[in-house]
Amino acid sequence: MSSITVPRPITESIGSRIRVVFGSSGDEWLLLLDHDDGDAKWQVKDWKGIPSAVGKQLNNCTAKGRDCKRVDFDSSTGAWYVNGVKPDGTGGHSWWGGTEASRERLSAFGVRDVAFGCTGGGSYSSEQYVILQGKNGYCCSGLVPDDLTKRLEGIYNRGKSIEFVRLFGNNQYYVQDDEGAMWNVQNNVHLGKELKGSGPIHDVAIAGDGCWIVIRENHAVTSTGVDKSLVDKLTTFYQQQRQRFNKRKREINDAQRLIRLEREEREREERVRQEREERERQEREERERQEREMRQRQEEEEERQRVQRAKEEADKAEKERQRLEKEKLELSAATRISKLEAHLEERAIEEANDIKQMETNLSKRKRALRESLECLPESSRSRVGLDEDRRTESKPSCVICHDKEADHAVIPCGHLCLCSDCSTDYRSLFGVSQTCPLCRGIVQGTLKIYQSSG
Repeated sequence: MSSITVPRPITESIGSRIRVVFGSSGDEWLLLLDHDDGDAKWQVKDWKGIPSAVGKQLNNCTAKGRDCKRVDFDSSTGAWYVNGVKPDGTGGHSWWGGTEASRERLSAFGVRDVAFGCTGGGSYSSEQYVILQGKNGYCCSGLVPDDLTKRLEGIYNRGKSIEFVRLFGNNQYYVQDDEGAMWNVQNNVHLGKELKGSGPIHDVAIAGDGCWIVIRENHAVTSTGVDKSLVDKLTTFYQQQRQRFNKRKREINDAQRLIRLEREEREREERVRQEREERERQEREERERQEREMRQRQEEEEERQRVQRAKEEADKAEKERQRLEKEKLELSAATRISKLEAHLEERAIEEANDIKQMETNLSKRKRALRESLECLPESSRSRVGLDEDRRTESKPSCVICHDKEADHAVIPCGHLCLCSDCSTDYRSLFGVSQTCPLCRGIVQGTLKIYQSSG
């Protein structure tokens, strides 16, 4: 927020600050000047030769601190109207006299302006008046020229605004509205030419003797016969207001320039601050990034070490498990071998006893047969064909199951003592200390033996 205050501009044009009313000649006049230097507003009221009642009410307004907002009078008929309001908009009041207009109309709410004129002759019967109300409301006396009445009625019907109306003697008038301006100045060629000129018109005044004045934006145009003091006052006011306007314009430009410089300085300081904060933010983010990366590396290293330790512990545990499993297998194999060896030994003993018994029985049968053959003739004994030397050949059986033919030899001792099934069971124990079931030699493997049938 800037500490510099931009001065209040002077907005209204110079011409809009002027109100002029003529009496019966160019030497009778009323002048209202609304001064504005940008810091203060005030009104200067000046007149010469006007009706005393009007002068009295103007003095009353000044004494009460009121500005005169609306004023008009007609010297021929004696009609007049004055409205005063305090600068803050309060204390508004109206005064009038010498007019046929009713109190109800003049005191009605929304009266915006009052104009008096006459048809000529200088009696009450010649009075003309127009009262403007609000945007385009109006009321007027019956003596107002028909073309003016039609103009006001048309503006009202079309919903447009009436800016102001001025009435003068001998049915002369001037009206300005949203559609432009219309006037009747009879045969006043110079005034008619001026009214046709370019540029806005803020006021028109015509004296009873035909003197006139036209108030424009930045200058006033007057006819001959207008009081020189009035012309001088207008000229001075235009000059003063132009000087005040130009001075205030320079003050506003200077203030705006200072505000702009101040704003640029604040913006520069703000940019410097933002740049500093941005650098600090980037540096902070870079530090945080480095710290995050360092923490991440540390965490990764710790995780790697943890995984490594876990792996080592797992390897250690696996080795221990394998060792225990191996010991368990060795113990189980040794136990199985011991049981197998005991079973084989028991079976071998039984088989040996059976063989011995069978051999004993066979010997007894052979002996009995020989004894029986000795009782037979020689020819009969030859037919029996008992050959003591002939031996019955038989294939070896498995020393484990004693059921199937032994067709697998133990390596390296070469004993043919295992069948196919028992050889498979025996091989499942390889890696554990094993011995041959016959010679108790170390077993390295088994070999299938194929025997010829011839």
